[in-house]
Amino acid sequence: MIQVYRTAIRNYKVVVMFVSLIFLVFILTSFFCLSLGNTPHQIIKITGVTYERVTVQKGDTLWELAAKVNHDGDINAVVYKTMKYNNLQSSCIQPGQVIYLPVKS
Repeated sequence: MIQVYRTAIRNYKVVVMFVSLIFLVFILTSFFCLSLGNTPHQIIKITGVTYERVTVQKGDTLWELAAKVNHDGDINAVVYKTMKYNNLQSSCIQPGQVIYLPVKS
């Protein structure tokens, strides 16, 4: 009877250690991934069009961001392309959201 109890405790400890290890790996991986993306702006060229990676800040609107990256172009077209490329259903954006804006080449 005591041997069965000790085996159950040993098995429980192994499971707890395994779950803890998995959790630790997840936390470290998440931290590493977040540390890579801490720059708010990056330029990316995809299929002949250049896109700027922007992390939305508090108070930003899609229209203002489109005007910043494309000074003299058609802002409506930039907003439309941005919504289409980022699969946005509306022009509402949230702080912390990462979007890609087409920039004038």
